[in-house]
Amino acid sequence: QSGALWPHRHFDYYGATEIACRYQLPGHDAPMQLYVSDDTAFDADADLLGWDEFHKGTMTAHRLAGNHVTILERPLVERLATLMIESLNEARTLAN
Repeated sequence: QSGALWPHRHFDYYGATEIACRYQLPGHDAPMQLYVSDDTAFDADADLLGWDEFHKGTMTAHRLAGNHVTILERPLVERLATLMIESLNEARTLAN
């Protein structure tokens, strides 16, 4: 009704916490692109959201305005799509 993709009142914090606590570090060193909202980076007090503690390869953080939900809404989702396409094109160029 509000137009939001994921109203916060319906978020299963218990389930999300349970999943996070079960996470085991499989590890790899492939380059990683991380798309991070400003609000999420602020809450975590880190651009990489702690992934640098687990990931062994190079990481690139792309910051976007908004929060975890609003980056999936216009106009931010269009910027997110552009960043993802640019990252994929760059990875393809490096692989060739």
